[in-house]
Amino acid sequence: MTDIASIATSHLDPDYNDSALVDLNLIDRHDWSGIVTKLQHTLTHSPPLSKYATAKAHASNVSAISSHVLNLAVNQIDMLESGSTDLRAMIGPNPALITLFFTLHEFYSISIAKTTAFLLRLTSTAPKGSLLLIVDSPGADAALPDSSNNKGEEKRYPLEWLLYRALLPPKSSSANSEEEEQPAWAKLIKGGHEKEYKLPAELRFPGSLENTRLQVHLLERL
Repeated sequence: MTDIASIATSHLDPDYNDSALVDLNLIDRHDWSGIVTKLQHTLTHSPPLSKYATAKAHASNVSAISSHVLNLAVNQIDMLESGSTDLRAMIGPNPALITLFFTLHEFYSISIAKTTAFLLRLTSTAPKGSLLLIVDSPGADAALPDSSNNKGEEKRYPLEWLLYRALLPPKSSSANSEEEEQPAWAKLIKGGHEKEYKLPAELRFPGSLENTRLQVHLLERL
């Protein structure tokens, strides 16, 4: 699933609730509205009980969250083809948490040029103070033609290297430091981006759970 979840959404929705704690905007090039609506209903409504349930069970049967806590919007948009106007409308004017969960590697596999352009548009539209959280597979990379040889071979570049080349390009070698462009983002995780989450040995769950390895990047818009 290609998505960006951001705590920011358009206030043009007639069902928009000003008192909600979170505005959640889910974006994907496919239509997930039916599934997301079912998930939202499950979270905001108390689960069904057996007709034999006790009075105590009925009294404690409440929804996971209040229906007034969350403003939810689902947008079917191809982010690589979107413009700055689309991004600005979806993020909004206030600082937002913008997340790309297992999305950036997929973007790079489609087009490195389009992904770089998307990250630059995101930089120009994200309000100052916004956080950009990227979670992806460890060791993810993308291939570009190797210009150093004529054999048509490709050279692979780590996702991390491509990401920071776009968001935090190398400083200019110009001697006039006063004219040097200031960085647009600050890294909040300086190193050790690859993480491993191990399940507690005592954890028991009806489904199959496994340890997870991933890479995490967190930046703040300056």
